[in-house]
Amino acid sequence: MAAWLDKAGVAEHVVGAIAGSAVFWMIAITYRMLRGREGLGLGDAKLLAAAGAWVSWQGLPGVVLLASLIALILVLLAMALGFGPDPSRRMPFGPYLCLGTWLIWLYGPLILG
Repeated sequence: MAAWLDKAGVAEHVVGAIAGSAVFWMIAITYRMLRGREGLGLGDAKLLAAAGAWVSWQGLPGVVLLASLIALILVLLAMALGFGPDPSRRMPFGPYLCLGTWLIWLYGPLILG
């Protein structure tokens, strides 16, 4: 789809897909080595690869930042209301990655600095 919509920027979308997958894959492997258990599912790595293909490599930092901030805000809100998450249970990150990807796709990459 990126090749069809943005012929000049195909390489940026390919780099985004590779970078998205590689970064989360490395985080998952490092966490597993340090903690001895899974901490990040590789489904998240695949989802971030798809996000990178969609918004290119320039949008990936914004996707992860927005996803993390939204997840943190909702967890803090749930804790304030007495519905805090159980630390022993897994928390899905995919929905937040999807929301972050959608927002970056709508409004463009975040420009920080």
